[in-house]
Amino acid sequence: MSADRIAVARLIRPRGVKGELIADAAGWTPDQIAGLRNVYLDPPGRPVEIESAWSHQDRLVVKLRGVDSMTDAELLRNADLSVARPDLPATAEDEYYFTDLIGCQVVDQGSGSPLGVVTGCLQTNGPMLLEVKRGSEEFLIPLVKAICGRVDVAARQITVDLPEGLIESQRP
Repeated sequence: MSADRIAVARLIRPRGVKGELIADAAGWTPDQIAGLRNVYLDPPGRPVEIESAWSHQDRLVVKLRGVDSMTDAELLRNADLSVARPDLPATAEDEYYFTDLIGCQVVDQGSGSPLGVVTGCLQTNGPMLLEVKRGSEEFLIPLVKAICGRVDVAARQITVDLPEGLIESQRP
């Protein structure tokens, strides 16, 4: 994938016989996916057009123009749909693209000590969870204003005020 594009969905597998694909779109709604313009298929980096996108049994289904059979769709298994950053819709205040959070340093508000680095984001039925890694230890932090008081994407830093025992409660 080109460095100037952001992956917005991974095409997982074909669905049905008409070229539809199950996709993992990490927090994107079907309407948001369907509304994207200047979309690329990576690999190989060629432009594609999203014909439609919808939910079916809690899964995102995507139909790409020109992909009209299960055989066509099978060739796209595990490919990414990407969009150039300027073509992404603007986010509202306190909303972030997952790709902007990954790699951010998580810092304790009280001590200023680094707690780890965001390695991923999990979308749940509740708040988004930041996957944070510190050495060999991994833990989750809810991305809510009460905990993540300052998210500075430009500085690549998230300042947190963790509830007592949050990290310890996740240790095996």
